[in-house]
Amino acid sequence: MSAAEKIQKKYISVEEYFEMEKHSEIRHEYYNGEVFAMAGTSINHNRIVQNLSGVLRPIFRPRGCEVLLESVKLEAIKHFYYPYPDLMLTCDTDDMDAEYIIKKPTLIVEVLSKSSVLNDRVAKLGLAEKVITI
Repeated sequence: MSAAEKIQKKYISVEEYFEMEKHSEIRHEYYNGEVFAMAGTSINHNRIVQNLSGVLRPIFRPRGCEVLLESVKLEAIKHFYYPYPDLMLTCDTDDMDAEYIIKKPTLIVEVLSKSSVLNDRVAKLGLAEKVITI
């Protein structure tokens, strides 16, 4: 990114981001006032997410939990960071009433790809309290 691009970068509020996302045909992650368009996924990536969902859902749904896939936002850091994890498991009753944003997930899964590995391993894992890599 050139110096001119950095100067012209537009920062938006969380409220502006939420409003934009309601009307957008593509998903965007929000990080400290910046908005990043989400790239599409590969077939293999989709298979991994679907297979994990297929394993987790019958185990946790009877316990009152919900397995959510790629199009649901996570409030990772309130007013600062809102990503779209590949898969989330939540058992919190407050999350069950949520319309767009999960705030208290039990499990967050990110499937790494060549294009996202640096961001996922450095930025996203740096925010996690407990990380298990497989």
